[in-house]
Amino acid sequence: MLRRLIARLRAWRHEEDLFRDLAEEREFHIAARAAELARRGMNAADAQAAARRRFGPALRQQELGYEARGGGPLADITADVRLAVRILCKTPARTAALVATAALGIGINTAGFSIVARALHPLPYAQASELVAIHQVSKGAEEGVSYPNFEDWRAAGRSFQQMAIYAPDTAMLTAGGEARRITGAVVSANLFHLLGVTALRGRLFADAEDAPGSPRVAIVSDRLWRSALGGREDVAGSSLTLDGERYRIVGVIPAALAFPVAEGPVDYWTTVAVDATAGPWGSIRKSRGYPRYAAAIARLRPGVTPARAQAEMGAIATAVALANPGLDLKEGVRVAALSDAVTGSVRYLYRTLYAAVFCVFAVACANAATLLLLGSLARGREFALRAAFGARPLRLVRQSLVESLVAALAAGAVAIAVAGALLSLLPRVAPPELARFGAAHMDGLTLVYACGLTILAGLLLGALPAAAARRQDLTSVLKEGGRAGARSLGRGVRPGALLIAAQIAVSMVLSCAAATLTGSFWHILHRPRGFDPHGVLTATLSLPTVSYPPGSQKTAQFYTRVVQELGRSPEVIAASAAQSLPLSGQNNSTRVDVVGDAGRGKPTAGLRFVAPAYFETLRIPLVAGEYPDARGRRGDPPVAVVNQAFVRRFLPGRNPLGVRLALGWGGDAPKTVVGVVGDIYHDALSSQPAPEVYVPLAQFPLNDMALLVRQRGLAGSVAGELRAAVRRLDPSVQLENVRTLDDYLLLSAGPQRFLMWMLAMFAAATLFLAAIGLYGALSYAAAARRHEFGVRVALGSNGWGIARTVLREGLGLALPGLVAGLLLFAAGGRLLGQWLYETRPLDLASLAAAAALMLVTAIAACLLPARRAARISPVVSLRAQ
Repeated sequence: MLRRLIARLRAWRHEEDLFRDLAEEREFHIAARAAELARRGMNAADAQAAARRRFGPALRQQELGYEARGGGPLADITADVRLAVRILCKTPARTAALVATAALGIGINTAGFSIVARALHPLPYAQASELVAIHQVSKGAEEGVSYPNFEDWRAAGRSFQQMAIYAPDTAMLTAGGEARRITGAVVSANLFHLLGVTALRGRLFADAEDAPGSPRVAIVSDRLWRSALGGREDVAGSSLTLDGERYRIVGVIPAALAFPVAEGPVDYWTTVAVDATAGPWGSIRKSRGYPRYAAAIARLRPGVTPARAQAEMGAIATAVALANPGLDLKEGVRVAALSDAVTGSVRYLYRTLYAAVFCVFAVACANAATLLLLGSLARGREFALRAAFGARPLRLVRQSLVESLVAALAAGAVAIAVAGALLSLLPRVAPPELARFGAAHMDGLTLVYACGLTILAGLLLGALPAAAARRQDLTSVLKEGGRAGARSLGRGVRPGALLIAAQIAVSMVLSCAAATLTGSFWHILHRPRGFDPHGVLTATLSLPTVSYPPGSQKTAQFYTRVVQELGRSPEVIAASAAQSLPLSGQNNSTRVDVVGDAGRGKPTAGLRFVAPAYFETLRIPLVAGEYPDARGRRGDPPVAVVNQAFVRRFLPGRNPLGVRLALGWGGDAPKTVVGVVGDIYHDALSSQPAPEVYVPLAQFPLNDMALLVRQRGLAGSVAGELRAAVRRLDPSVQLENVRTLDDYLLLSAGPQRFLMWMLAMFAAATLFLAAIGLYGALSYAAAARRHEFGVRVALGSNGWGIARTVLREGLGLALPGLVAGLLLFAAGGRLLGQWLYETRPLDLASLAAAAALMLVTAIAACLLPARRAARISPVVSLRAQ
């Protein structure tokens, strides 16, 4: 074995000398045989010819002799690679198109894989499969969790090792004389132990730090520790100022921790002890009707399945409802794997995107294979001559595969750069739902995937050209002489017709999907919402609790004065404030009891805290009664405004004015309904307006609010005046999220918009590739029929007739693919149903627009070959034959 390996390496190293020796040896034996035949009486010429026939083709003899003397696959492959590089370099334009096409497909697919792998990667926690998320359920929809319910779940649950609770939070960080808002979370002290996370510095929370009255403590992220705290080694034990309150830092969490529900990086964590302080609306930890926390997280006991835990939690929820008459028995609990809770909203989006990028890859491979196929058909005479000199069919197949692999490797190198560029651009266009998983990047797994995809592409590209090379008809090609290449090409375009049709079909599917999503997005932007979002500038602000105690008159007066300051500007039409902005994703709900209605379960309605002129600013129509502005001052009898959906659902057939409502939170005293306003679509994709109750801000002052300004000028024209008004009242208060309601509308439809743009980009890429493929095939076909067209022109045919023939051939290639694409989308278009709004998956207008675009593209791809064919000179054409 070792001797054979050494012989092959020696033969490979001295390949040229070996081939020269073999050629000389062959000529020696031919000369000896010819001399022997001459001695027997045969003339010299016949003797030489007979001797050469005896030894067979020179190329075949050289290969056999090379293998006998130690040559092998390594040398053959090296020779094939050198030949492939020379062939590709002889046609730089075709090679550049080939590499660019394959690189586009491989690069987009690699970037898609990196994104999907990042999003669907297992959660970075110990035994993540044991973790579940638990939500309260109201009317089939998941909502937050109240702390008393959580305590009952934790005490009664036997399916769980541990259970914790969490809520997103924000705070104004004061450090180094500067203040900025950071993102955090309020959590149970045992959350990090439950997740299996260890501290990078210091320690984790102790169980006792959950207790009411415990000192305020915080754990900070590695990012905040390095950026705002200077990366000090003695950070544990130091203090942190959040919203004017001092917290003692007990530890630092590693950067690898991805908090499961945040839409961005979390900077700090504090315990639920901060929610124990009684405010103007009572203690959060004692309010069963206030779902303050986003969800509970639990770790299952060994052998317990989520389904078993769901059954147990359902029984516990029923028992809790029976023990608390104020709760609706229809309320439930939903238990789901934590991975599903984290990625469930975007898992389908990622899979849809990955299917789309794989379509781009398929079209790119088909396009590149068409280019290679047409090139191999043009080299038909070369393959025939090599076969005539003794080249084995498998050697021709191998040469075609090596050529495609060399081209694919070049494309793979370019594709890595393409993928890197796409991944760097993604954070700028991706919605927050996708940003929570961190930035996708070119890691080792992605590079391995890119290499595997490159090899797969090389094999796919070379399969059809290799088969075409093997099927070369030696006799007919040599008999046709100089016209062999053209005629073989004319007949050989037909194997590529299937590739062209496949490209157009896949491109048609993506075009139909993009057109349908575009129609749906248009409906999202232009649907009636019950209010006018255009021209409204908004900004959020949070008053520090140290300077502005929650529920105090000082808090209410601050917002009143800000609104008055803004109203003095000539550029402001109206101004107000609210806690939950429409379209912003902010929402509040409360249980409502109609005073005097015995036996009725407490329904749930949206709860909005609003300042005077809120309805005028958003142009929400008044249906009955009056706006609460005149009676919404501190000390006035509690009042409220409801919308028409509230009246239809909870007060049918009754005069709502004067009805008294007891709310789960928003003030203990019952509130008298003084007005009814029109319904609005508070959420971007809400199918129906939900019941809502509006409470004057002066009766229930909150620290976290949003300002609304209807302006006369362009969007953002009063942003400076808005900041100045707040700065004049309190320089320590900072505005955040300064944007228009139209911006919120676009953000609220972020996943739909992102998917629409991605599919539109992929559809454009495949459309371009399909047009290039059709153009290339038609150009080769027209060149193959150059002699025929010359004869037809010589016999009196005009240029339009020739062009019409080429156009008919081109459309004959395109129309089957177009019809196949429509049928494929008709079969699978329902998969887009989750992302469509007021649009059917098989929307005829969208399908017609996509088909028209494809038809126009196909005609454009056919025009240049048709024009060239129409201008063929019969003299030049016939002389070339």
